[in-house]
Amino acid sequence: MVKKRQSKRQNHKYTVANAYWLALVLIIGISKLQAQAFLNGGLEAKTGTACSVDVTNAIFNNRIEHVIGLGVVSKLDLLTDQCGLGVPREGNYFVGLQAEDGKTDAIAIRVDQTLQSRKYYYLEFFARLGESDTPDYNLALGINSNPNFHGELLYTTRDIPQGWRRYEVFFRAPGNGEYITVLIESKGKTRIFVDGFKMICPGLDIGRDTVFCEDVRKEIVLPEYFSDASWSDGQTGNKALFTRPGTYGISANFGSCALFDSITIDLDPSLCTCIFDLPNIISNSSATNGQLMVKSNCKFKSFDLSIFDRWGNLVFAANDPESIWSGQGAGGRPLETGVYQVLVEYALQDTGNEQIRYKYQELVLVD
Repeated sequence: MVKKRQSKRQNHKYTVANAYWLALVLIIGISKLQAQAFLNGGLEAKTGTACSVDVTNAIFNNRIEHVIGLGVVSKLDLLTDQCGLGVPREGNYFVGLQAEDGKTDAIAIRVDQTLQSRKYYYLEFFARLGESDTPDYNLALGINSNPNFHGELLYTTRDIPQGWRRYEVFFRAPGNGEYITVLIESKGKTRIFVDGFKMICPGLDIGRDTVFCEDVRKEIVLPEYFSDASWSDGQTGNKALFTRPGTYGISANFGSCALFDSITIDLDPSLCTCIFDLPNIISNSSATNGQLMVKSNCKFKSFDLSIFDRWGNLVFAANDPESIWSGQGAGGRPLETGVYQVLVEYALQDTGNEQIRYKYQELVLVD
């Protein structure tokens, strides 16, 4: 969990409630911060296995557990640092695959739990190029429940250096699968080495602690790949709105990863020295009263202006303090009359404090 500044200006009721919730996270949550796992992502051979170069799928499968050779070429390598073909990226062994004249070589690596259709996952692995007589080759990852086939494509790359490189793959499973498959293709003859397959958890970051000069209104929206979001004040789902000061925690899932974060929202007019001059009403048909422009006496280190309609849809955004809004939407189309919400998010120059601050105001758009 990211450690953040604890505000001294919190409503006591919220402080106690959230402290209790965060304590529960620490007590029961840390043990859940685990992704699904490859059963042999390190590609470790059975004890005592000697260097195995250009062995058939059958021999390869007999010398390693939870990894299955399935390529057409059927020339796999199971190597150590004593085999003359380099050193493992981790552990004691690594695997080599060969492709020849359009024929593929492939392996399937089993995971400990079924990867579920339409859920998001995140994995890493290492690869390096052994040799190739053509630049026309690539390495691909797939997912399948049947280890005898490559399955549905997840990722492909042909940017493979001669030294170990780390690759990250973020994907949404197109179907259920118990295996991640690794396949290489080449129009000539190519050998590629792989090692260190891991399912990993991404970070969950709901933003920096924030201070409002006046009315607290902080909306947090999580990307769709996080699921089962639960907030410490009882809200659920990937969108939450906070209108009172306090420290708020969230738990959410990513695949089998259980993730946690928190944010402190403060209300302190004395910290916000900016004076804003924002209109309360503009007309989309008036030349004199038809524009919204943020006027302020402050110098901004960062600045973001957002305007939302009454349904919460973003209709205008800018990061220039001199930007002007004339009541128009995409393509210069005049928007419907009604109430809009104006949100200014900013940090000040020359204060030594990079904390994000907010100015919120309603605006009426008329004809």
